[in-house]
Amino acid sequence: MLRVNTLDDIYAEVNSELGEVSACLADTLSNCFALLGDDGYGTEMLRGKLIRPALCLISGKLFSDDVSELVGLAAACELVHIATLIHDDVVDSADMRRGMPSVNARWDERSSVLAGDRVVCEGLLLLSEYRTIGAAELMLRTLKRVVNGELRQLHPDRKIDEAMCIELTREKTGSLMAAVCRLPAMWLGAEAASVAALAEFGEHFGVAFQITDDLLDLVGEERTLGKTPLSDIRNGKQTLPIIYLRDIVRNDQGIGGSLAGLIDGEFVQEAGARMLADLIHESGCAERTLNMASAHVTKAKHCLEIFPESPAKDALLSLSDFVIDRRS
Repeated sequence: MLRVNTLDDIYAEVNSELGEVSACLADTLSNCFALLGDDGYGTEMLRGKLIRPALCLISGKLFSDDVSELVGLAAACELVHIATLIHDDVVDSADMRRGMPSVNARWDERSSVLAGDRVVCEGLLLLSEYRTIGAAELMLRTLKRVVNGELRQLHPDRKIDEAMCIELTREKTGSLMAAVCRLPAMWLGAEAASVAALAEFGEHFGVAFQITDDLLDLVGEERTLGKTPLSDIRNGKQTLPIIYLRDIVRNDQGIGGSLAGLIDGEFVQEAGARMLADLIHESGCAERTLNMASAHVTKAKHCLEIFPESPAKDALLSLSDFVIDRRS
């Protein structure tokens, strides 16, 4: 079966339902930000790729041609994700998100925290409509893992090495992707083995997505990323490419202390940013990081082997490839 690699092609299976999700999100977010005096800001936030709603709907297509009942579920998953982004931007002091000023830059940190709280409430309310499968409870347990991962990254109990970095990535990103893929299968009455396979698929998908995102933060450009690059290194976050680069700096005396200081986020200016991006490529750190992301994509695809061939399965496989081929 032919693999597709553009989001328009990948989303074709659920294009109609995704339009309904977008309308639901626009209405909900507009109402949330009307409280801050700018309902249009909520609509502007919908510049993202909608990967989580698409994952939810396409996963459902594995079991039913009619996934109209999943529109609310898909919208809820995206609202929860948006809420985590709003809170992340406060923690990271980020001033750009999706090509526009972040909520904390547009208003202030207090308003941002409260706006994030309001958005996550809307998501949980939508999930409460799927109470027969315990959707809200599952999402709350997932959010607990997400927050645990963030706190453990801020206050690690040991040095963050490659293994711990992957573990934290599973918690922070993989867990939410797993829930996004698991919930539609549960709602549509899939067998336990199918639910478990999709959850595992989502977790590996999420890990690959986040690893690639962390690399793009270091080597990407603001105009394509839609957010300020180098935010991780400025905030002292130990992401996978930074861990790999630290190993090289520590073992190569020729690099010198100035570059070590740059990696510590002490003076990441334009020239330093270019030097850092070049070094990540030239040292092999970028390739090593993408190899790890590719390994998790392979694991994610393996989880789909239990499902028969279908346009939905093909879309999930293609979306997995997109994760590591993207530029933003």
